[in-house]
Amino acid sequence: MILRKLGTRIREERKRAHLTQEQLAEKVGCNESYIGQVERGEKNPSLEVVVRIANALNVTVDYLLASNVKASKADGLIDELTALVRGRDAEEIRYLININRQYLDLLDRKAKNKR
Repeated sequence: MILRKLGTRIREERKRAHLTQEQLAEKVGCNESYIGQVERGEKNPSLEVVVRIANALNVTVDYLLASNVKASKADGLIDELTALVRGRDAEEIRYLININRQYLDLLDRKAKNKR
């Protein structure tokens, strides 16, 4: 179960990065069939390989393993937000931060008015 979840996360991030299994394998230094086996949860990659995969996908190891570790619901949602902005340039991220800051300010004002 843990290997399947890890493999699913790797596949999702590989696709988000617009990489084929072959391209990821080249970046990681292994063969394409091994990447496929890892993504299907058939192989148990070493920690070194997980680190190389994370680096190739520009994600953290803890992000790849997050679905396998008990965490609060908020932590999972924060990981999801992080994944949404990964690969965006700094200007786009700043724009998203400003939008969210304004929205949270609005929510805070509404909550204050209800008191």
